[in-house]
Amino acid sequence: MSGTGFLIKIAKRGFVLGTALPGLALLGLFAYWVVSGHPIGWEHTTAAAVTTGAAGHVHARLLPALTGLSTLAFLAGILLLFAGPESQAVHVSDMKDPKKGFPRAMWFAAALTFGIFTAGSLAVAGIVPYDRISLTTGVFDAYQRVLGGALHAGWLVPLIAVLVCYGALSGALAWIGGPSKALLATVKDGHLPPVLARTNHKGAQRNILLAQGAVVTLISSIYLLTPNVSAAFFLISSMTVSLYIVMYLLLYAAAIRLRHTRPELPRSFKVPGGRPGMWLVAGTGFTAAAFALVLSFVPPAQLPIGNPAMYVGLVAGGLALFTAAPLLISRHHRART
Repeated sequence: MSGTGFLIKIAKRGFVLGTALPGLALLGLFAYWVVSGHPIGWEHTTAAAVTTGAAGHVHARLLPALTGLSTLAFLAGILLLFAGPESQAVHVSDMKDPKKGFPRAMWFAAALTFGIFTAGSLAVAGIVPYDRISLTTGVFDAYQRVLGGALHAGWLVPLIAVLVCYGALSGALAWIGGPSKALLATVKDGHLPPVLARTNHKGAQRNILLAQGAVVTLISSIYLLTPNVSAAFFLISSMTVSLYIVMYLLLYAAAIRLRHTRPELPRSFKVPGGRPGMWLVAGTGFTAAAFALVLSFVPPAQLPIGNPAMYVGLVAGGLALFTAAPLLISRHHRART
């Protein structure tokens, strides 16, 4: 509710203090864990998902064990980790040279995101035994295992947790600020009820933020209904990513269509290569997103989901509800005007 200026201040410090610093600390602790001769998590398990071998000679897999779509289900959730940069496009007009600056920022963000999640995941998998890894507490379990166990400095773990929480808060604010600001523009264009256009004295989109908070709180109640926290986390992630993928499918399709229908329109930056270049880039993205959408409906083999039919029903129901809601609201508003 404090406006874009406050959001920028939080986001700038949030990455350094809440992501970069704890991430480097985790990698440093992993290096210490390896050098000091402690057991590596993936080397001391016989689970077929992460090991292979015969006659007592078991070693970690270099490639994943794929026995069906259920073993690929995590791919849809992983896609969510890389989603969101396009929401920052609403700030392109604030850049000095968006034609060069924004593409560079996207390439840098992609490389940085890949590096952080890959290195961080290896560190957690190396420190925490395979059968004890949790989707929600894995990072903190790794900190506790090294700091609290090996180094007897467990008092540092809560301090790191505060930094990670601050980083998560800054990321959440970026997610909340970008899309809701874009939605405010949609309201001003007359596609949604005028009540959502109300802002506070700092220019923040008050009613949109309140509506968003109510919806997210309702979805988060799934934690109260599911006994396994990791399963609940993955279910909410699947509902989120399936809805996000629909947006990406529309995004890629619109990019291809606009290259054909409005090639002369001036743009701050564009995909090179003409129509073939656009078909290659956007077509690849569309195909990958469509495959991930299919996977979002598949219960993962690695988690105790319970009733598969209920899982698929919740993901499908959430996708249908939140895809139809804006269309129905827009149609109702147009009918009244």
